[in-house]
Amino acid sequence: MQYTTYERATLFKEETFPTLLEKEAENNLIIGNILKLEKEPLEGSFMATVKDDEKALQVVVVCTPPFSMCIYTTPWAKAHDALNFLAKTFCEYKINVPGVIGTSETVEAFSAFYGAYTGYHPKVKANLKGYKLTKVNPLPQVSGQLTLATLQDIYYLPYWQLGFREACHMSLPDFMTTVEMVERSVAHESLYVWKDEKPVSMAGKAKVLVNGIVVGQVYTPAHFRGHHYATACVGALSQKLLNEGHQFVALFAEQDNPISNKIYQAIGYQFIGYVKDIHFTKN
Repeated sequence: MQYTTYERATLFKEETFPTLLEKEAENNLIIGNILKLEKEPLEGSFMATVKDDEKALQVVVVCTPPFSMCIYTTPWAKAHDALNFLAKTFCEYKINVPGVIGTSETVEAFSAFYGAYTGYHPKVKANLKGYKLTKVNPLPQVSGQLTLATLQDIYYLPYWQLGFREACHMSLPDFMTTVEMVERSVAHESLYVWKDEKPVSMAGKAKVLVNGIVVGQVYTPAHFRGHHYATACVGALSQKLLNEGHQFVALFAEQDNPISNKIYQAIGYQFIGYVKDIHFTKN
C-alpha cells in the first residue's frame, strides 16, 4: 500500500475525481470539500490517498476543520486492508483524527482499526440517510411562497439556525457567530424562506458540485409544523435548482427522523445510502 498527502487541491482533484464522480450524489461531501479547497485553501485542511502496489486508488480522505474527516473507499478496494493501513499510518505520523464521516461500512471498519491502534473509543454523532432527486413530484398546494432570505430576515434567522443545529446534534456556536453565519448565507444568496404572510420554514443551498447541488439547513420552528411548510419549501427550492440547470439535488436526513424522511420521499428524493458520522474520545 502507498500513502500520499497533497498540498494542492487541483492535483488531488485530478487523481480522485474520475472515481468520485462515478457516484457524484453519494460522494457529495467529499467532492464539495475538494472543490472548496481548490477555490480557497484552508489552514489545517488535509488531503490524502491510499493506493495499492499497482497504484490503483483504494481510499480518499479529505478534512476541512472543524468538521469530521471525509473518507471514501473505491468499489474495487481491498477495503479492510486499505483502511487498516490508513489507520496504522495515521498513528505512525501522529495525525489526530477527531472524527470520520462516510458510508456506514467504511466508517465502522476504519473506526475499529483506529480505535485498536490508539485506544480511542468511537462514538456515533449522527446516523444519516442520503437522498438524490432528479424530478420533483406533484405536490399539494400550500399557502405561501418561496423567497430569497435578505438582511431584513436577520431578526429571526439566527434563532432558526441554532434550532436547526440543535435538532441535528451539531455544535452550537455563540449567538454573534451564528449571526455572522447567517449574514454570509444571505450575502451568497444561498438561504431561502417559505413565507405564508409571515416566515414559517427555511432551506438553503449547500455545496455546489460538478453536475449537482446539495440542499441543507432545512428547518421549521415547532409552532409552524404540521402545515406542510417544509414540504413546500424544500420542494420549491429543489425545483428551482433543477430549473437552473443542476442535474440532481442531494440532501441528508437523520435516519431516525421519520417525518423528515417521509417529506423528502414525498417530494421525489430517492434513497442512495447510509452515512455515519463518528467521533473519537479517550474515555
